[in-house]
Amino acid sequence: MKLHHIGIEVRDIEKSTNFYQSYCAADFLFELKWENETIRFFKLGALMLELVYNASPSNESTSYHLAWQVGSINYLMSQFPRSITSKIEGPYTFNNGWKSIFYQHSEIEMIEWIEIPSSTI
Repeated sequence: MKLHHIGIEVRDIEKSTNFYQSYCAADFLFELKWENETIRFFKLGALMLELVYNASPSNESTSYHLAWQVGSINYLMSQFPRSITSKIEGPYTFNNGWKSIFYQHSEIEMIEWIEIPSSTI
């Protein structure tokens, strides 16, 4: 398991993109559209940064999350007891082949687990 990216929800995707590119030397990688979200990925040194803009945010959304890369989402799901975590979203499969699931670990901590086929790394 390794840290895949840090995701941050933003209110203005263009302003945030400009900030990270201008002041942090972030290199744009790609953009995904998912439901009513625009998701942009950047390389920031050794780190991957995800900016998430939701056109209709809910009050339940968190402002950030960590995404851990794992070999198998299905195996991971079979290992978590309900008493420790609860699944809140997913699993999803994106256009680029990535699979993702979100678990709530505490009242405020949301963690994304992501499976990336070797052909898309």
